[in-house]
Amino acid sequence: MREEHPIDNLVVVVEGKASDAVTTALRSSADGLAGRRSWVLGPPEFCDESSGGIGSRIVGLALSVHATLPPWGEELDGQVRRAHLEEVQEVLGEVCRISERHNVSFDVYYGPELVGSVEDGRTDDSLLVGLVGGWKDAIDGSEGHRS
Repeated sequence: MREEHPIDNLVVVVEGKASDAVTTALRSSADGLAGRRSWVLGPPEFCDESSGGIGSRIVGLALSVHATLPPWGEELDGQVRRAHLEEVQEVLGEVCRISERHNVSFDVYYGPELVGSVEDGRTDDSLLVGLVGGWKDAIDGSEGHRS
């Protein structure tokens, strides 16, 4: 992997207005996630940003990962790719718990692209099949070519 390997962000944001309870849960989750494992590029961070407009507050979690889309994904070591996938799954699992507990929905972005949502404590098919499933398939495919 080259030193200048680009970094993408997985960003999970509350859909609509975040209650104080959800904001507190997300902040607490970011702190808890930080101590659960060794993160490749650092633990997920709590985000609370306002662009100044009415109703334009963004609350959520952001996780930095090495870019995995072609041509960059092929340059990543398989262990790093798998570790990033596990990190993404852990963040999504935490967001599902918050979603269910607080009856809140989330939008999930990978880089600038909306890739799915979490509602009623569950990821949609775009996340489950598209993002996570595609990531697993890419890892399995690259490992199969090396054997």
